[in-house]
Amino acid sequence: MQLLGTPIEWLLRIVLATILGSVIGYERHNRSKEAGVRTHAIVSMAAATLMVISKYGFMDLNTHYDPSRIASTIITGVSFLGAGIIFVKNESVQGLTTSAGIWATAGIGMCCGAGMHVVAVFSAILMILVQEVYSRSFYLDSPRSSMKLKVTIEANASTYTVISYLYKQGYQCSNIKVEPVDKDSKDWALFIDITTLKHTEPSELISQVEKLDHVKKAQLF
Repeated sequence: MQLLGTPIEWLLRIVLATILGSVIGYERHNRSKEAGVRTHAIVSMAAATLMVISKYGFMDLNTHYDPSRIASTIITGVSFLGAGIIFVKNESVQGLTTSAGIWATAGIGMCCGAGMHVVAVFSAILMILVQEVYSRSFYLDSPRSSMKLKVTIEANASTYTVISYLYKQGYQCSNIKVEPVDKDSKDWALFIDITTLKHTEPSELISQVEKLDHVKKAQLF
């Protein structure tokens, strides 16, 4: 029995898209990401459904129609969904990988809806492998430790000693500010946002900074 282009084939395409989306979502769920099984499954299923409509929903019309019009709007719609997952926290962007995964999952669903089953399965497997391998690579996707450091330094002392030390230890420094400790003190408070890829014990970092010349106190806030 030839199933291509029949209602049974259409349903099977949508089912396959839902299964592949669920598998991708399960991997994201295990990593406690913003979008999990249900979101990926729905996105993939909806994309496949819209692709089936785009290809076969207007076959009863005698006039010419462009089957790519609905397909092209899927990408636009999913882009808005993906953008809603991206957010900024402590001046760092989070959710980009999950957002890209949503976008890719829609593409996999479109493949299923178009009848390109081999491409859909291959893309889903490749997508999971990329996420698994890169998430385990220290150099490619290591989690960054972010801290806010406050250092009290003596009056007329230079902040260069503290900042240069942090750079030499492999820390990235940003949002550097210097303010008076209070109106009755001549000491200065140095505020620094630091990030690093290496494992850092806060107590050890504070201890090392407080050993620097002209540093009176260091703390995280």
